Amino acid sequence: MNAEPENSHPKVPAEVVLHPRTSVEQVEECRELAPRFDASGLIARTTTDVASGEVLMPGYMNREVLEKTIG
Repeated sequence: MNAEPENSHPKVPAEVVLHPRTSVEQVEECRELAPRFDASGLIARTTTDVASGEVLMPGYMNREVLEKTIG
């Protein structure tokens, strides 16, 4: 049997594609990743401790950081 190790992460695509948000249905159906950046090009995010899950701080990130985080 070819099972993944318990602590492995799911495989992510080699390239992250962020789509422009065009409709509510697009977001609700989750077929494309279409985040809503604010007028400054930022999106809210929360930093957590990987081991405990404790929230460390709220903050913001831009498109480049989101792409690097996902990919």
